[in-house]
Amino acid sequence: MTRTPTKSETTRHGLLSVLMLTVLIASVAVAWLLDRQSAGRVRTGTKIVHEIRNEGLEHYWHEKLQIDWYLIYSKGNTIGWRASARAMSADKKFIGVDVEVIPRQRSSHEIWTLNADATVGTYHADLRKTDSRGSRTDISMSDGVVTVVQHVTGFRPVKASSPVTANYLPEGAVSLAVRKVADTQADAQFVMVFNEVINRNEIAEFGTLRLRYLGRGQTQHGKTLHRVRQSWGGKGGVVFELDENGKTLLIEGRDIHITAVDEQTIKESFEDAPLYLQRILMQAVRISGPAQPHNPSVQ
Repeated sequence: MTRTPTKSETTRHGLLSVLMLTVLIASVAVAWLLDRQSAGRVRTGTKIVHEIRNEGLEHYWHEKLQIDWYLIYSKGNTIGWRASARAMSADKKFIGVDVEVIPRQRSSHEIWTLNADATVGTYHADLRKTDSRGSRTDISMSDGVVTVVQHVTGFRPVKASSPVTANYLPEGAVSLAVRKVADTQADAQFVMVFNEVINRNEIAEFGTLRLRYLGRGQTQHGKTLHRVRQSWGGKGGVVFELDENGKTLLIEGRDIHITAVDEQTIKESFEDAPLYLQRILMQAVRISGPAQPHNPSVQ
């Protein structure tokens, strides 16, 4: 015998159907809105990449070697140091080095080269940990194609390549993109090859890098600064604080603070830091080819 639903049950089922339809419509609307916002960020990222290429790297960096020093803090304690250096060679090739050392934990260095319009370049990253684990990543970009070779402890070497997208941000240009976002108060999305992402086939995998302007602030000395959040793949992230000239004064993460200092302050805690950087700079000169930076020494 088939039971006939009561009026109240029919009404309840009808309301449930309406509710489910409403949730579905809302979900589609949210997805459409998020997709539209993401597309807008991609367009902004593409615009920034084009501006950097059109202006040329000489618009930002000059022949003289430039070095920025930083101390790394965690829970109020000094735990390591960081340095960022860049120079222009006689043939207008741009060479950069980023070094980060946390004694008894890890050390890493990144070396990159770019041509004047950031369309041809190389990148070498070496990460070493005290437990003997580590990785080495080499990236080359030319003719609109990125090729990646990775060596990760415990995995076989991997080589992969992919055509670059319009919002592909080459290694070495990240700091310029941060400055651009601060200058234009933008929300931009780029793609990059991340060292920690292992490419498991012959196609290079791009990750998402988002740079979002957070607003202005002031230093303790009353100088104006700009705040930009950097996040990867929608997760985590750090906040950059830049002065009016585009120099990074502070990088703030969840448990880490990286603060700009001078070389003398670095030497007071890490006496060998300048010599360590000098060795990496000379390695960068060898990697970049016969052309030498005009001033390859650390002053």
